[in-house]
Amino acid sequence: MVYDVANADDVSDISISEKQLAGLPDDTAKVNLLVKLGEKYCSKENDKALMYLQEAYTLATSLHYRKGIGKSLLWQGRVYYYKDNYRLAIGYLGKAKSILVELNDTDDLAFLYFAEAAVSGLRGDYIHTAALYKKSIALSEQTGNKKLMSTSYSSIGTIMLTHGEAEKSLEYFNEALAIKKSINHRAGISNVYTGMANAYESLDMPDSALKYHNKALKIRTELNNDRAIANSEYNRAGVLIKWLRISIIPIW
Repeated sequence: MVYDVANADDVSDISISEKQLAGLPDDTAKVNLLVKLGEKYCSKENDKALMYLQEAYTLATSLHYRKGIGKSLLWQGRVYYYKDNYRLAIGYLGKAKSILVELNDTDDLAFLYFAEAAVSGLRGDYIHTAALYKKSIALSEQTGNKKLMSTSYSSIGTIMLTHGEAEKSLEYFNEALAIKKSINHRAGISNVYTGMANAYESLDMPDSALKYHNKALKIRTELNNDRAIANSEYNRAGVLIKWLRISIIPIW
């Protein structure tokens, strides 16, 4: 579901971008590069991300560069989400929102609503969370950001499933799956398959649950994503244990 995690093929891009920083004058292009680096490190190296984003904020403020200020605040909020500091996350996202709404920056607002929804979901406000994801979907559709749109659909599916509405969740997972297939977002496809498997398990359909866990595992194995592979294996084992336990209990 995570939209802002750098892919493996971004590593060289990050290195090149960091080398470019030293030679750049203090202008808006440097602010944009600092924000980009903060975004890349956001979920992986929180403190490094904050270093770049705080520098971007300081420079953007001195230049009166409103878009740079808004984006640096937005991504600082996202970093604090990953640091599990939700109070600060909400504070930074709120500051970013006032600027991005003023600028009517559709693409950044789409991600802002996504980020707000992620925090809201952890606080248990499911109705408000779904509404925020739907705002993100509507804006993503305007900008053509299919990756974010599909992730928002998948996130609503997860909310529905957590809220005990497994059948409804499958509607959102299927929407997400269709979009992710259209852009060949393979890691995202595997995540949606996992969500669908969990929904089928909740509906007491272990054969379907295993089918989708296997689909997810196949993609994750091809991508050599060890952490995701371990997750799929764990989920498959849980279904098998549950299924075998049910099947061997005699009916008296």
